[in-house]
Amino acid sequence: MSSNVTCTLCASGSVVLLAWMDAALIAPRDKPLLRMGLVSAVPVGLLAGGNLLLKPFDLAWRNLPGGLMAAAGILCLVAVLIGTAVRVLTCPMEGRSGGVRAAARITVLVGTAVFLYYFLILAPWAACFTYTGEERTITYKDQTLLEVDNSFLDPMYDYYAYRGPVFRGAELLYSSQEHRLDENP
Repeated sequence: MSSNVTCTLCASGSVVLLAWMDAALIAPRDKPLLRMGLVSAVPVGLLAGGNLLLKPFDLAWRNLPGGLMAAAGILCLVAVLIGTAVRVLTCPMEGRSGGVRAAARITVLVGTAVFLYYFLILAPWAACFTYTGEERTITYKDQTLLEVDNSFLDPMYDYYAYRGPVFRGAELLYSSQEHRLDENP
């Protein structure tokens, strides 16, 4: 991702986060918006923070749990973005001049538009390519492995230690672009 895109996303996120804090935390008149924001933090926190906590134990999320958390996080964050924009647009903002109200609304709308573009267009594509690899369990050299099919145009298979239905090993053990490990080349 280029630095311009990163800066734009950070600036937009800061604006929307400040608007959410103003609408939901500082002036707690909108309890559903506060609840949506806190609920959306759960799958995002589990996905991102879970990977950080699992890494020292040589664990990582498998594709299905990771994909479900990514999808739930995307949907919840979209709801929070829309709720924040609606809240800022409908807020009377007493005691502020017309120019300040218009500037605040335009800034939040632009930030929301940038983030909605990212969460509705780019994030689902990234999640599809990250979490849709077919998985299967194989035994190779008396070791149970999880094979992840990361093929796009050419076959590509990655192998991790099998750690159960929710987790896999974090370290890539084998990678093959020619054939599967359990097939004779």
